Amino acid sequence: MKTLLFPLKNYPTPNNYYISKDKLDEPRYNMHFHDSIEITLLIKGTCHQIINGTEYFMPTYTYTIMWRQDYHKFYDFSEDNLLYNLMISPSLLPESVLKKLEATPSDKICTLPKEVGKTVISILDTLAQSQTFDHAYMPRLVASLCVNLIDIFFYHYKTHPTSKIVSSESIIQNALIYINAHYTESLSLQDIANHANCNASHLSEYFHKKMNMTIKQYITILRIKRAKKLLVTTTAPISSISYESGFSSIASFNRNFLEQENISPTAYRKKLAPKTVL
Repeated sequence: MKTLLFPLKNYPTPNNYYISKDKLDEPRYNMHFHDSIEITLLIKGTCHQIINGTEYFMPTYTYTIMWRQDYHKFYDFSEDNLLYNLMISPSLLPESVLKKLEATPSDKICTLPKEVGKTVISILDTLAQSQTFDHAYMPRLVASLCVNLIDIFFYHYKTHPTSKIVSSESIIQNALIYINAHYTESLSLQDIANHANCNASHLSEYFHKKMNMTIKQYITILRIKRAKKLLVTTTAPISSISYESGFSSIASFNRNFLEQENISPTAYRKKLAPKTVL
């Protein structure tokens, strides 16, 4: 159910806008819309957002504009998230800008390049510092800054779209592609989740249900498989093979190899190498 949340008339500001910078630590409201224009910039961390029924993954510097009656909800925030939120009365903006917003039917969301994101932050910082000032020139200054924010959005809107959430099957496929290409490197769960466009905890859950093993177990299987081939087709030292296969130490390699194969790497080589290496 959609509800009107935070009507602009409730904001005690003299210049028809309200801005805040907050850490979102839990869903504090249901799907909602506003009677104002809402601009948000994720300045730190990641999260997900549903806009008009479509789900999006939001990396840092994701930039959104909610037109009046657009409805949305944030969820699955990373621990380090920080969001800038700007509410604007339509009366602040020129008619041409309002018409442009109204004429853009698709969800207004994009991911800004880092340097552009920092520029937007500086504009939002200025608005945050000025929102309680009551001077004759302030409405003109605020309107100019808000138009600049909207201009920046539309400039990057088509060239830096934000990814829509894909199905769990596609998430697993993207994760597998990335893992198989990089398993010999140092891999973190967050690296894999970022590539799969998924929250790290959700990726772990999806992966375990689909593959009947953890991501760590899958990576270990790939690394042991590579090590087994190198053990019987090369004369490289076992320590070199362990690092080339992606293990961080020879002790970790020996332990995982023994657990998976019920034999040590040295014994495995001695048993099979004469039959394989010419």
